[in-house]
Amino acid sequence: MRTVTLSQLRSDARLYADERPGGAAAFIDDTELDRLINLSVASLYDKLLMAGGHEYYVQTYSGNLTANSATYGSPLMPTDHYRTLRLYLQWDSNDHEDLRSIGMLEKGRFNNYGSWGRDTPKGYRITGGGSLEVYPTPTASTSIVHVYTPAFTDMTMTTDTFNGVNGWERVVALDVAIQMRVIREKPYSDLEALFQRDWQRIETAAGNRTQYDPPHVVDVYPEGGRGQRHGWPSV
Repeated sequence: MRTVTLSQLRSDARLYADERPGGAAAFIDDTELDRLINLSVASLYDKLLMAGGHEYYVQTYSGNLTANSATYGSPLMPTDHYRTLRLYLQWDSNDHEDLRSIGMLEKGRFNNYGSWGRDTPKGYRITGGGSLEVYPTPTASTSIVHVYTPAFTDMTMTTDTFNGVNGWERVVALDVAIQMRVIREKPYSDLEALFQRDWQRIETAAGNRTQYDPPHVVDVYPEGGRGQRHGWPSV
């Protein structure tokens, strides 16, 4: 992990845009610059997630499902939730059961099955209102783990940091510098070339952090359990 402060991102952006020094006399003041930086970091954050770098920012919450309760908010559904990477039941330390995200038309099938136990059909949905729904409704308290990536939170203090992983924050500085030149109606093709070069490096590296672990096929059971069981509803 390599963190960079908001203050450093300001300095880097002004350096590339040739807009030094900053301060009150700057064409783009620090408040405006911070807005551009946060928008650019949020964009980089999304690009890293799409490139397979989501595990740089992964968070984990462990809690419990409640008997006769199908809908959950915070903390099981964290307020900073952005994308769920994995949701699994933990029957014991060596017995984990992954839940599958299901479609709207599958809700009835899973609810109609009704049984709650190891390896019975289960699924979940995340609603637009920020709730987690589990199907069928649990009939017993069960340990659950939510692995997710949080949404990016704007940096406001000069000491606030962002994980640039391995110098990847430079694309933020370059992107913001390009925007600063556009605002001033100045040429930016030289910065664009530097930005594209660095972005290609990130795309290549972000999803390939483990050198000796090649892509491989993973079985995904359609009912969301660990294997086919007699009597499970067809999907």
